[in-house]
Amino acid sequence: MPKKKTALAPRQKAAPSPYENHLYINPDGTVDGEKLLSIVRRMPGGFDVMMLDVMVDKNLIASSYHEQAREIVRRLCSIIMFAANGDEESQVLLSAIEKIVQPRIYGIPQNKITELTRYETSPPLARAWELRRIMSHLAGVVEPRNSGRSFRESHPVRMREGPVRGFTQEFWDLAHKYWHPNSTLQSLAISIYLEHLEKQEVISERAAITVRTLKRDLELAREWEANASEDDKTRRSCWHGGIIGDLTITWYEFSEGWKVRAKERALKRTGSKDRRQLT
Repeated sequence: MPKKKTALAPRQKAAPSPYENHLYINPDGTVDGEKLLSIVRRMPGGFDVMMLDVMVDKNLIASSYHEQAREIVRRLCSIIMFAANGDEESQVLLSAIEKIVQPRIYGIPQNKITELTRYETSPPLARAWELRRIMSHLAGVVEPRNSGRSFRESHPVRMREGPVRGFTQEFWDLAHKYWHPNSTLQSLAISIYLEHLEKQEVISERAAITVRTLKRDLELAREWEANASEDDKTRRSCWHGGIIGDLTITWYEFSEGWKVRAKERALKRTGSKDRRQLT
């Protein structure tokens, strides 16, 4: 008997490429060099940024300038987009930036530009948000001791069996160093932060910055968040970090000029003390 013909399975369609209609990547995942070059040519400052990257790569300039440039470009693009959408504060900022980068054309005295460099995030807010950032890292190495209740920064924690994937060994070791049965997320972060301040040689301020100081800083940050407008929060940029229990840890971007000034004050005090000892 002739064998019965089996029906052929319908031909399956190939899955659509994730790069379909991409600006410069072909459907097969390869880069279209011509399209990418065309984009870079149109991009404001594109070649200048590439030259900066090359100079950093060849150690012709310090890598810190690369990070500074990255932050300036990112912020500038945000300001331009806000300004283009009618945000008045961003429009004023954009006009001011245009003048600051061309001070001689606009006749801006050097002392006015120097004056701007004195502005920093207030020390209490900077310290509070750096503490929150540390808490975010700790969320990957500790967990709530009481899992059946809503979690807060002041509630007790215990060590996890191991760090969550993506979290560094550094924070696992630091948490182990300071953890005890009554530790809270907040107390662990404060202990680690005080150690950081010592290593960063913010020594003259170490006696003034205590556990009580940092708890007060955290309270001031909560007050700022309760009173700040949504526009102010958007412009400052909020980071959503680690999750522990039902708590998502957030902080806002900040500058750390207070540390630089603390070191300067420490050097002045040391110099004055040495001079008194010589007389």
